Amino acid sequence: MRNITDEQIEKAFENEEETRRRNSAYATAVEKIYHSKQFNIIFGIYLVFCIVFLFRSGGIIRLLKRSVIILLIPIALMAVSFGIFYVATIIRSVKESKLSTGWFILSVPTAFKLKKYKSDPQKTEEYLLKKIHKYDGKAVCSLYLEALFNHYISEAELQKAAGLMEYADRIRGKSKVSDRITADMDFAMSIENKHCFETVRIFEENEDPFSEDALSGVMKLTNFLNTLGEYKFALGRYDEALDVFMKRKDCMLRYNETAPKPLQYDDYSFSAVSTDIAKCLIKLKLYDEAKGYLTEAKSLSSRKDIAKICGRLAEEMKIY
Repeated sequence: MRNITDEQIEKAFENEEETRRRNSAYATAVEKIYHSKQFNIIFGIYLVFCIVFLFRSGGIIRLLKRSVIILLIPIALMAVSFGIFYVATIIRSVKESKLSTGWFILSVPTAFKLKKYKSDPQKTEEYLLKKIHKYDGKAVCSLYLEALFNHYISEAELQKAAGLMEYADRIRGKSKVSDRITADMDFAMSIENKHCFETVRIFEENEDPFSEDALSGVMKLTNFLNTLGEYKFALGRYDEALDVFMKRKDCMLRYNETAPKPLQYDDYSFSAVSTDIAKCLIKLKLYDEAKGYLTEAKSLSSRKDIAKICGRLAEEMKIY
C-alpha cells in the first residue's frame, strides 16, 4: 500500500471507535452486574444472613471471627469478578496485538519497567541489555531489541543503535513478529544514515508487513503514515511526503480530541512529525514555513534526537 486515501483514514477511525465500544462493554459488564435487580436481591438475602449469623455468635471472640468471614466473602467475590474481567482483557489484548500469549506476558512487565525507568537512561539501558543477552538468538529478543533501539535513537546514540543490528541478524526468520521488528530497525537506520536507496529497498521488500493492519486503528495508521512518508521522501517526492506527514499530524490531533489522556499522543510525537514536515518544506524551498515547524518542534520536546534533527535541518537551510 503506497497511498492512503481519506476513505481509508475514515475506516481506521471507525475501527478505532469500534474497539473503544468493545472495551467499554467489557469495562461496564461488571458494573452492570452490581447494579442489576438480581444482584440487589442476592445482596439483601446475604445481608439478612449476616445479621442472623452475627446475632447467633455467642461471645465476643466468635463475633469477631464471624465479622471477618462476612467481610472476606464479598471481597473474594469481587476479586473473582475482577479476575475474570482481567483475564478476558488479556485474552482480547493478545488477539489484537497478534502476539503469542508468552510474548504478551513478557511485554507487560517490560512496559511497566520502562515506565519506571523513564527518567533514568542508564537503568533503562542496563535492564534491556540484560534481557537481550538472556534471550539472544531467540525470536522474543526482538521485543527488547526494539525498545533499546528506540531508546538509543531518542538519546541520539546512533552508534549504539547500529551495534544492536548484530543481535537483530541472529533472529531474522525466527518469527513473523521478529521479522517485522528487525525490518523496522533496518528502515529506521537507513533513514538516520540518509541511505535513500536502502530506505526505498527496505520499504518495497517489506511493504505488506509494514501496511498490515494499518487501517485497524489510529495508532497503527499513524505509524504506517510515518513509514510511508519516509518512503516518499527517500524517493524524492517531497510534495507527496509532505502530504502524508500532514495527514499523520491531522490524524493525531483528531485522535487526541476524544482519546483518554493516558492514550493520547504526547508532545514528543507532535515534535517528531513537525520535524518531518519541516524537512519536506526545506526541500520544497518553503523556508519560512519550515522555520515555523522547527520552532514548534523545539518548543514541544527537549529530547536529544529532536534537538539534533532541528540543528541539522537549520544548517541545511543555511546551505540553500
